[in-house]
Amino acid sequence: MIWFLLGGIAGTCFAFALHTAGQMSFWWAMYYFFTVGHTGAFIPFVMESFPTRSRGTGASFISFATWGGLLLAGLTSQFFASPFGVIIATFLWLGIGSWVALLFNLGTKRVKLGLEMEEIITRVLNDYNISKRFI
Repeated sequence: MIWFLLGGIAGTCFAFALHTAGQMSFWWAMYYFFTVGHTGAFIPFVMESFPTRSRGTGASFISFATWGGLLLAGLTSQFFASPFGVIIATFLWLGIGSWVALLFNLGTKRVKLGLEMEEIITRVLNDYNISKRFI
């Protein structure tokens, strides 16, 4: 969670505290390190979170979500830059976006360490009253 907080700070500095190319490189690298750098490990982790019998479906969902997010960012960025200006749009995407991700992370369910995957899935299904036939 602290990574998204620090990424939001780096994104805010990237938007407002640039005076040289070196500063731009530094804050962009910090933003990527804290918010995007761990994404390479995120997708395999999420795929492993699905039970074996539904891993293909989970991989397709994560792939779609990734491409959907990139498409959404590309299509909507022009609508932020025109009315707000590039600096405010950068702050909205890099600063506020990271803090929204932090808020979503605060709402995730904590999993007890040492449990087997099938036991975790069973507990989640029971907590949310979901039938096993959906997975």
